[in-house]
Amino acid sequence: MKRFAIGDIHGTHKALLQCLERSNFNKEEDQLIVLGDVADGYPEVPECIEELITIPNLIPITGNHDIWTLNWLEYGDSPHTWLSQGGQVTFNAYIGNINLMVKHRDEYFKKMVPYYIDDNLNAYVHGGYVSINGLGNDLLEEYFWDRSLWYKAKSAESVGILNKTKMYKNVFIGHTGLIQGIPEKAVNVWNLDTNAGWGNKLTIMDVDTEEYWQSDLITTLYPNFKNGRK
Repeated sequence: MKRFAIGDIHGTHKALLQCLERSNFNKEEDQLIVLGDVADGYPEVPECIEELITIPNLIPITGNHDIWTLNWLEYGDSPHTWLSQGGQVTFNAYIGNINLMVKHRDEYFKKMVPYYIDDNLNAYVHGGYVSINGLGNDLLEEYFWDRSLWYKAKSAESVGILNKTKMYKNVFIGHTGLIQGIPEKAVNVWNLDTNAGWGNKLTIMDVDTEEYWQSDLITTLYPNFKNGRK
């Protein structure tokens, strides 16, 4: 079994299919860790979820946009902050199809996990974490929202960052978009959010070899759609 991680998808179903195809992902045998934020931004969130729930070895990590979507599907919450940050597109894609809303709530969004550690001691989390003792020692919100882990890795605060990540082989994150549109590694932290949600490319990586593949530019895949994030 090969293990792959994929960055923030943000409703870009066409890009998701390209990444799976270009990486030769074997749906029946390989494992896919989704680093969060499948929801919001582009119009095909339901199509993304339909595709992902067909993968037996799927690990869905919770992203901040996914939490907003779950809260809407579960409780009807639709704050302006969510709607203005791509949520309106997700809302429009689902509204009126109650059966699909319930299916995706139960089969994907409610099965998300805040983080994951594999048997090779690779760690996966959407945003990051604060505790020097690693994952499992912070408030849940840190895993969805934290950016300090990435910023500290990037600023070469090596002692501090190594104390936080030394227990893991690599840490895979999303959440903090990379303007250049290519994945980046700092210390032992891999950031795979290559700004698909802002029209750049979606990235999938073989966790063991660190080889990666990317979709076409999202703006070329959805040329007539204006990004739903303000």
